[in-house]
Amino acid sequence: YESACKNTAHPPLYLTLFGMFLSLFFQDHFTKWSGELFNLIFYVISIVVFYDLSSRFFRNRSVALFSSFLYGISIAVVSCTLFIRPYSMLLCSSIAFMDIHISMLDNKNRWLPHTKIKSYFALIFCFLVGAATHYYFLVFAFFICLGYGIVLLFINKKRLVLEYIFILSISLSLYYVLWPNFYRDLLFGYRGTEAISNLTTFSSGFFSRINYYSKMLNTYLFGGLVRYYLLLLLALIILKSIINCYYKISNTHFHKNVSVNVTVRRIANIYRSNLHGQMIFIIIFASVCYFLLIAKIAPPMPYGNVIFMELRYFSCIFPCIILVLIDCVDYSTKQVLKSKRIRLLMNVFLAVIVIFGYIFPGVDYLYKGAERHLDILDNYAQDRAVFITDVTYYCSNLNVYFSKNVAVYQTDTEGITQLSKAFDGLDEPEIILYIDSERRDKYKVLESVYTRLNATDCRFLFETAGLHRADVYVLNI
Repeated sequence: YESACKNTAHPPLYLTLFGMFLSLFFQDHFTKWSGELFNLIFYVISIVVFYDLSSRFFRNRSVALFSSFLYGISIAVVSCTLFIRPYSMLLCSSIAFMDIHISMLDNKNRWLPHTKIKSYFALIFCFLVGAATHYYFLVFAFFICLGYGIVLLFINKKRLVLEYIFILSISLSLYYVLWPNFYRDLLFGYRGTEAISNLTTFSSGFFSRINYYSKMLNTYLFGGLVRYYLLLLLALIILKSIINCYYKISNTHFHKNVSVNVTVRRIANIYRSNLHGQMIFIIIFASVCYFLLIAKIAPPMPYGNVIFMELRYFSCIFPCIILVLIDCVDYSTKQVLKSKRIRLLMNVFLAVIVIFGYIFPGVDYLYKGAERHLDILDNYAQDRAVFITDVTYYCSNLNVYFSKNVAVYQTDTEGITQLSKAFDGLDEPEIILYIDSERRDKYKVLESVYTRLNATDCRFLFETAGLHRADVYVLNI
């Protein structure tokens, strides 16, 4: 716990629980499976909670099961589970917090004192767990609470609004008592100051970020094919409208007024009841607001002339996007198209495009071939390494490779001329050379390094796996 408290980027709960888990079950050794097993616990819990949320939202067991299936196999969710960081626990807490608010709307006895007390205790507990897991939970929780408050005002429950604000005040007070350093991290920590700077700085790149993240969500949730899926659904709706118009006109005399049931108006009434409308409002409102704010404040990862931005920061809204899409399809096929066969085909198609994500882009943090690469580098554990790149930042997946060498000398193209001086006086029979794979002139760089170090032989070993790649050579000097 003491070590976890020193981390100013995240609250301490995840790292504390993770350390306890390792102490209990993996005290003598640690492997990647130790972390994966810990995250797998939250992955399973999140599926169960998501099923409960889907059941309340759809009021249909089969649709809830299908939604939970899509959520569970989504590469976006699987990637969060594989990444040994707090995002799997964050995702679980976010779903639970949303489920509690939906249940407070859905419960028939929701306004009775004993029911409210149970819900409020669950809300406080979930808030404390989520807020002690990741600071982005506070952002998502704020918009859920704001949306829920708007709904209460809309249905004229002003007294409940005051009760709700009181419960939230208790939650924040308890959070401050349990973790008083949160203001330090948010106001003075490097992530907190970076977020505030991004928020207060006007940048024309904000809209390009929105476009980038939208494409990433499409890719990792629906294999990048959701636009074609929605176009197909829209085409079926238009075709159904044309057929309806044709039959109504053909059965109506020319001189009479023709009454055509316009499908667009029916789509406008997609939310079938006030209760369902209240639920969908909270889900969409919280998701859109969270998306826009995180797109603004999320830390970019510069790598040369390219800016990489991590999708895991949006893990809170993964389940919300799935719910909204399935709700749209479910209503369209039931109420507009009125065809069980089309509904079945559209659901199968949706499952296929989600599974397609395993082919492209594939699961993140699953670096195929990396174990074999590290085994190769074990043979050069006593050698020094040189990393040639013109960027000022390199991703942690390269750090894993670098850890196999005694020392790593990073330089840019201009620094190649100083390489011979850097190795003067060192009795190095060979060195490991990493060259950024994104460089178009990497073979020219290899030739230049070969010449500068008076190398006698050069062998290509492999290309590293991961987001940022490098060609790896061994030079005999």
